Amino acid sequence: MNDFIFLLLTGFCIGVEVEAILKAKIIILCQYSSIYLDANGKEKFFKEHPDVKRFLSLSFFYWIVCVAGLFTSQWYCFLIIIILSIIPRRKRTITIHIIDSVVCIAAMVLAILLNLKIV
Repeated sequence: MNDFIFLLLTGFCIGVEVEAILKAKIIILCQYSSIYLDANGKEKFFKEHPDVKRFLSLSFFYWIVCVAGLFTSQWYCFLIIIILSIIPRRKRTITIHIIDSVVCIAAMVLAILLNLKIV
């Protein structure tokens, strides 16, 4: 049962990362809007892109799963993901964002393979 929950949560995290790759341009725009826009500009941005609020709430749950993953035997895979999330927002470009997502997906797949004792 614990393996099933672990696989379900890591599968969810992989799904969030795939969505982050598919919507990389909007996510980067959201990060810049949170830094450079005033309150009215942010409100207008979120009205134009309603998926961003859903993605941000999924990202919050993804962060909780990664922190909980530090207490598993695959802790180093989750530590890689947490370290990658520390990259400053101002230095992120679309290319860096996609590379970050691909590395996070690889770390999640590695965690799944290690959990299933395939590797």
